[in-house]
Amino acid sequence: MITESRFYKEMLRIMNDKECSKREFAKECGVGYLTILNFFNPNKSFQPIRQITKARLHNHLGIDYEIIDEYNELVLKERGN
Repeated sequence: MITESRFYKEMLRIMNDKECSKREFAKECGVGYLTILNFFNPNKSFQPIRQITKARLHNHLGIDYEIIDEYNELVLKERGN
């Protein structure tokens, strides 16, 4: 399950540690508010993280590329691609 992935847990942990709203968290990440809103919305289908977004998350939050790539593989696997 995607919500059990290391990337999802890491994003949730960082947002909770910073004690900020999703809008503030999006600014900290350097990505759009809707990207974060859709990511944490359980009713939306999960999307792979694009390369530019991976770079921003790595640079702004320090999340390892390997963790994001694992998430992307899991998303594609669950979608059947």
